[in-house]
Amino acid sequence: MLKEILTNPFYAIIGVLAIWQILNLILIGNSKLTEKTWARLEYIWIIIGFMGVISIIIENNRNYKKGDLTFTENWIENQFESLMSFAERETVCFKFNKSDWMPEEEFNKRQAESDRICNWVKEEILPILEKSKDNGFEKIGEYKKLELEELKGNYTPDRITRDIKEINEDILVRDNLRNEIRSNYWLGFQYSIGVVMLIFAFALRLTLVTKKVKQR
Repeated sequence: MLKEILTNPFYAIIGVLAIWQILNLILIGNSKLTEKTWARLEYIWIIIGFMGVISIIIENNRNYKKGDLTFTENWIENQFESLMSFAERETVCFKFNKSDWMPEEEFNKRQAESDRICNWVKEEILPILEKSKDNGFEKIGEYKKLELEELKGNYTPDRITRDIKEINEDILVRDNLRNEIRSNYWLGFQYSIGVVMLIFAFALRLTLVTKKVKQR
C-alpha cells in the first residue's frame, strides 16, 4: 500500500483524506483541546511539512549524485579504453629511415630514444593500466617518468602522462561520489518519509481548517 501512495497521485489523495478523517475523529470529535493547543497545532503541521520537503530534497540530491556517478563511471571507462588502445599501438616499435643529411650519431640517438619510448610503454605503462582495469578502474599507480633529449616533446609520453592525470582526477571524483552515496544510511528512505510527512501535514492542516469552519 505504501508503494501505491508514493507512486500514484490517486492513492496519495486517498491517504490525505483518510488521515484527515481519522484526525477529525481524534482531535475534533473526541478531544477537548484548548484554543492554545489548537494554535500550537498550526506550528506542528508547518514543521512536519517542512521536514517532509527537506527529506525529499535530500533524496533528490542523492539521486542527482547517483546520476553524476553513472556519468563519471562511463566517462572513466571510455577514457581508459581510449588510452589503452593508444598505448597498445605504441608498443609496436618501429625503425627510423636514415636520411643522408642526418649524422650517424644523431640518428642512433633518435632511434635509441624511440626504442625507449616503445619499451617504456610496454614495461611501465601497460602493466599499471591493466592492473587498474582488473581492479575496477582503481587509481592508476605511480610510474617512472621518461626523460628524453633528442625527442623532447614527443607526443606519446606527453599524451599518456596527460591522460593518466585526467583519469586519476576523474577516479577521485568517482570515489568521492561513491562515498557520499554510501554514507547516506537512510538508503533512499528520505523520499518515502518525506511524502508521508507531507501527506500527514496536509491532513492535519485540513483538520485545523475543518475545526475553524465548524466554529463559524
